[in-house]
Amino acid sequence: MLLVDDEAMVVRVIARLLTRAGFDVTVHTESKAALAEIEANPQGFDVMVTDMTMPGISGIELARSASAAGATMPVVLLSGWIDAEAERLARAAGIARVLSKPIQVATLVEIVNDVLPSTLH
Repeated sequence: MLLVDDEAMVVRVIARLLTRAGFDVTVHTESKAALAEIEANPQGFDVMVTDMTMPGISGIELARSASAAGATMPVVLLSGWIDAEAERLARAAGIARVLSKPIQVATLVEIVNDVLPSTLH
């Protein structure tokens, strides 16, 4: 799993809890660095959880760029605020789920398991 959020504290907390839930989590606090890792190995992650609003590359742009690089992983987008237009753009970018922050880790785990291909459960 790739976890991308520009807030270091959020990344640490969510990554620790997802690791306890059994996920192998790679974290990035810079979307450009996350994209570079995806471009270097497009099939390196089973799922990406990303924040929507980040400096440099937004979560929606990151999902588009990952897909353009050949990544086929489902993407879960987290946002503190999402309107109908942002949701439409997210769906158009192929994002599997759009979730509002804050989110309970148990709910996030359930949704990640839901979007993962059944062969990975």
